[in-house]
Amino acid sequence: MASRTTKGHAVAISSTGPAKANAPSPPRYLGDSDKPAQTPVTVVSPSQIMAFKDELVAALRADFASIFKDEIRVVFESEIYAIKQEMQAAKTEISNFKTDIRKDVAAMENTTEQMERGLSGCSDDVVALQRTVQQLSNQVAALEDKCEDLEGRAHCTLQPPPKQGATPRTIVARLHYFHDCSNILRLARERKRAAVNDLTISVYPDYTAARARAAFNDIRQQLHGIEGLRFGILHPAKLRITYKGVEKNFTSSDVSQKYISQDIIK
Repeated sequence: MASRTTKGHAVAISSTGPAKANAPSPPRYLGDSDKPAQTPVTVVSPSQIMAFKDELVAALRADFASIFKDEIRVVFESEIYAIKQEMQAAKTEISNFKTDIRKDVAAMENTTEQMERGLSGCSDDVVALQRTVQQLSNQVAALEDKCEDLEGRAHCTLQPPPKQGATPRTIVARLHYFHDCSNILRLARERKRAAVNDLTISVYPDYTAARARAAFNDIRQQLHGIEGLRFGILHPAKLRITYKGVEKNFTSSDVSQKYISQDIIK
């Protein structure tokens, strides 16, 4: 069946039965006066087509929107889940980092407290040491003054201090090395007297040491010939005895005689 719409009229043409070979059907013209029986045809107006078109477009839009919405929701849910996982991991890492920092801070506070206690103790010790050093410095200064005074007295005889313009007191000079003493005495014998700053100085040997050494003469005679024994006189008047690996020094002849009588000559 074929249909055609003309201006102001709707025309439908239909045919039935098989067509004869090579025999075209003759055209048929239908008019208002000649209307054979035909199949009913529904006529659709342009407004209905536009309404159907709008309805179809609206349905397609709704379907597309639903599909896009579902797909977007799935993507968003997946992304949001991944973001939540990352945020949870970051939160856990931050919590662990915070815990480590708190431990480090606590350790530093403990160390700082110990250092403060140590520094406080050191400060107290420094103050005490400074006080002790000051006391010792005062004592050393006093001892130096006393030593100088004693040294000056040690070199003086027991004579009273001289008056103004009188002859100075005799000074006893004690030398560390014996050869220095010998050289000084030799030069004094050669020059007789020495002048220093308008003063005439005379040098004499100290016979007190000679008398002290002479006190050991008898002891020295007793020690001669004893096997394994060595002895000698040390300056100024000290007797040293070495016997059987034992060394002893004596400044008194009585004490040395007692030692010889008890331990050497029995």
